Amino acid sequence: MSLDSREFSVWVQSVLCIPKVGRKTAWKVFEEFPDGIEEESDFLDFLAEQSIKIPRMKPVAQSDASGYLKLARGIIEKTYQNKGSVLNFRDFPPKLSSSVDPPLLLHCLGDASIIHERGAAVIGTREPTEFGYNKAEELGVKLAHHKQVVISGLALGCDTGGHAGCLMGNGKTIAVLAHGLDSMYPVENREL
Repeated sequence: MSLDSREFSVWVQSVLCIPKVGRKTAWKVFEEFPDGIEEESDFLDFLAEQSIKIPRMKPVAQSDASGYLKLARGIIEKTYQNKGSVLNFRDFPPKLSSSVDPPLLLHCLGDASIIHERGAAVIGTREPTEFGYNKAEELGVKLAHHKQVVISGLALGCDTGGHAGCLMGNGKTIAVLAHGLDSMYPVENREL
């Protein structure tokens, strides 16, 4: 049996469910992850062992780890129930994997495969002048015409202009949301 990407994503999410474990500590857990682990019980043993080794990480009993795994499975399943997908760091394109502070997971809605295409970020102030907004929009259109995916945060202002321009140019765009997929902020950009 080979461990599939979806189940590995559940394991990654379970580490992120542990109280006071952020991205940096979670990365430390997975730095030591052996290739041969494919069974849930082996992962739970591994997590309990790692929690003892990592400084400032509270030791995780196997029963607690099992609870975090159950919580993580619910989070991942909710994304899939909402027609989304989850990419873990093993699925990332090289540029994202080698960035300074990469995430471990991305919860995605839409065509997640475009993460592997060439792209450019369009970002700026949330309160641009009309000239600034128009330039962000023009840039989005030009990038779309050059087959570049526009990447931004879906914030009001220049981000909105970049996304909107890309769509006007029949391009592809990625909105990176820090707040999760279960809500939309800003509400004004829901349709976008």
